[in-house]
Amino acid sequence: MPIGQAAASLSPCLPATKNPRGKVPPVCCAKVGALIRTNPRCLCAVMLSPLAKNAGINPGVAIAIPKRCNIRNRPAGKRCGRMDSSKSHK
Repeated sequence: MPIGQAAASLSPCLPATKNPRGKVPPVCCAKVGALIRTNPRCLCAVMLSPLAKNAGINPGVAIAIPKRCNIRNRPAGKRCGRMDSSKSHK
């Protein structure tokens, strides 16, 4: 999925990317959960992309959305976008 398309699908999350204490809308959690299941590295790429920066997204806040949604099996914060070879789940 192209980053622009993935970013557009996450538009319900925009308010939650700016306020670390704000409530994350259920529709945002659903979109994030779906992207994590299908392509977790894409989620990281979107949150850390120049497109996100131009939209005023705070990457440090955005990266915590999966945790704020209580999504299990989420990419871990600072390793976002990097392969963690110590955990292979095959």
